[in-house]
Amino acid sequence: MTWDATKTNLGLSVSKVDSVEDFDNIVGNCNNILSTLKPLECDYGNVYNELKVLNVSVSPNPTLQEITSDIQKVQSAKDRVSEILLEVHRNFLVRKRICELLREGWVSFSSHNSAEKRRGEAFLKLSNFINSATEAESLYKSTSHIMKNLDSKQENLSRQVTIMSLALKLNDFGSSGDFTKSMATAKSLYCAKDNDDDFADETELGDKQHKSDDDRDMYNW
Repeated sequence: MTWDATKTNLGLSVSKVDSVEDFDNIVGNCNNILSTLKPLECDYGNVYNELKVLNVSVSPNPTLQEITSDIQKVQSAKDRVSEILLEVHRNFLVRKRICELLREGWVSFSSHNSAEKRRGEAFLKLSNFINSATEAESLYKSTSHIMKNLDSKQENLSRQVTIMSLALKLNDFGSSGDFTKSMATAKSLYCAKDNDDDFADETELGDKQHKSDDDRDMYNW
């Protein structure tokens, strides 16, 4: 079947795919798209190095002043990681889709009779694209991991602020003035409330699990 390059309402067009030369033209177009992506593959090392720096450490037993400093530090790191995440997510997703397009498309031009051999030939022929997408996937997953780690640190800092505020209130109301004892009581009260909240909203937990499933499906290629 012959496909003419017919313009669509979106300004896009269908590609002519009558020969291997036409397929090579599509490969060229895909390479043009890949050249617009950021970060460049040669810059992946720099991104990894920056992520190591952005994975900031926080004080294990901070004072109120240290908590304030740590919260600002973590939020600043999260802001930058969010910027990186936008780029590396698009970078991976586009490379993945191009691999799928070329891998499935090449089957039309393969001379092998069996589906297994055609599939194997496509993977070998497009190995450079697949390796490139694998590197992009690794960078995306690493960035996502750093973001989750920062989220966890921020949540822990918020919990420490809540506990410390509660301890200050308990200490004000108490007669002994023993802040260490007030902190211990505040932690116990917070942990009890936290355990109750674990069972408070099953629907929300289901939604989170659903999102996690969708994210895992992304890598099933």
